[in-house]
Amino acid sequence: MRTIAKPTLIAKDVFLECISTVNDLVLKQSYEICQDLIEAAAQDFDNKFPLLEIYQIPQNLTVLGNIGKKEMKSVYTYRMVTPGMPGNTFYNKLKNAAPYGKCPLCSVRLVETLDHYLPKSLYPILSVAPVNLIPACGSCNTEKKISFPTNSIEQTFHPYYDDVQDESWIRATLLPFEPFGFYYFVECPSNWEQIKKDRAKNHFNSFKLNELFTAHANEEFRGAKNQMKNLYNQHPNQLIEHLNEAFTSRRDELGVNSWQAVMYHSLLKDNWFIQGGVLNF
Repeated sequence: MRTIAKPTLIAKDVFLECISTVNDLVLKQSYEICQDLIEAAAQDFDNKFPLLEIYQIPQNLTVLGNIGKKEMKSVYTYRMVTPGMPGNTFYNKLKNAAPYGKCPLCSVRLVETLDHYLPKSLYPILSVAPVNLIPACGSCNTEKKISFPTNSIEQTFHPYYDDVQDESWIRATLLPFEPFGFYYFVECPSNWEQIKKDRAKNHFNSFKLNELFTAHANEEFRGAKNQMKNLYNQHPNQLIEHLNEAFTSRRDELGVNSWQAVMYHSLLKDNWFIQGGVLNF
């Protein structure tokens, strides 16, 4: 997962800009009355996340009066997502915050949308709250569907609050039989608290990172195996040097938990592979 600086956008300001072009004056007035409640909800989210208390935020399909799920969904869908609408500037700013345009939840696919950490269908008051909106690929957004944490462990990593990109917590192993393939799994640092380890596993499983990383690693390996065989045949040390260089380069440029760095690290540490197993592929 990639860390992103928490947005400095104020929830109330985003909301008011989104509803600024509402023509129905009665509806607009009803919206405006909700602005302080929306700001308070965003602050509550911001306060509870570091304490792993997001699950304590109550679900409420009504914000205030006649403003509920339908009305808040309309604000997000038609007044924030829609190009040309006042709130679209904020939508694009949040999307563009992802490094290199890559989804921070999986670090592989391109950002296509904003994911509501707490789904707007259950927490409509947070529909346009910046802290609840994460740039994401379509698949990661779909995987969550309308899931929400019911305890601290189920609080998946959030790019604005959790910084785990520089600590190695994802590993892989090569399965040396037909059909060959890599298997990715979570192995957290020993100094992490148990709840952080549990959250890491939950994040990894929730976004199906094993399946995603494995598919890419298998393809990369197929394309590189002949090169690695040739290097080994020239001299075993040349294969080791190649794997070490490949791992170091990808770790430094893509991150220690990138599927690429993890893949090459797993091969580098696989004694069977570097001592001749490479020739079996």
